[in-house]
Amino acid sequence: MKKYGKWFYVGGFVVAGLAGLAGFQAQWLSLLLLLVAILAGVFFADGDDLVHNGIRFLVFSAVYAAFDSIPAVGSYLTGMFGGMAMFWGAVLLTALVVHFVKKYFMSK
Repeated sequence: MKKYGKWFYVGGFVVAGLAGLAGFQAQWLSLLLLLVAILAGVFFADGDDLVHNGIRFLVFSAVYAAFDSIPAVGSYLTGMFGGMAMFWGAVLLTALVVHFVKKYFMSK
């Protein structure tokens, strides 16, 4: 299942980035990306590396807002990296929940 989770992760990351780049906003796409993020978080994300991934996510989220100040392409970059950050956040939140469930409820 980890192989499929990797493809959910990569595919969702790319689709979220392209949708953000194009400024495409549809409710069905948001729900589909949320479902893919949950599947990627359950099947692919590693619970042992959550702290490092969380720090990477925070830095990524802080930096993507700075792209808006770049002339001509800033809004496109902000949209693309914003979509990718939102997808990544959902994956990490799901991985965090799975990690806590496994650690505190499944280990006993």
